[in-house]
Amino acid sequence: MTPPLAPFQLLQAFRQKLLGVFPLRADALFELVDALLLTVDPRSPVELSLSPAFRRRCTRSVVYDALRHGEVDREAARALLADVEPSDAIQVAGYAVYATDTFGGPPAPGSQDLTGAGASLLDQSR
Repeated sequence: MTPPLAPFQLLQAFRQKLLGVFPLRADALFELVDALLLTVDPRSPVELSLSPAFRRRCTRSVVYDALRHGEVDREAARALLADVEPSDAIQVAGYAVYATDTFGGPPAPGSQDLTGAGASLLDQSR
């Protein structure tokens, strides 16, 4: 039996498998995914190309070429996401929902305290 992977190793393995989901224009599409995750409120593909995660130059042509001619292996993407699906997802309106508190501090002043909201959603989904 192989030992479980550490979180960083899991992320590395996921990213390597994600790269394999793109049969054509893999590098550019992969960097677009990174840029999408790191860019606050992107308004255009060109704006994504300005992200530090998007390392390619001649960005406008590369972005549109990847979007126009790149491919996604949908079955491989589904299999990859199924492999990494957390076991603690709740179903809301037929969708698996995951929530993570990355801040860990008290709610910001004036914001709604959602402590325990996941439990109430869980009760509604049953």
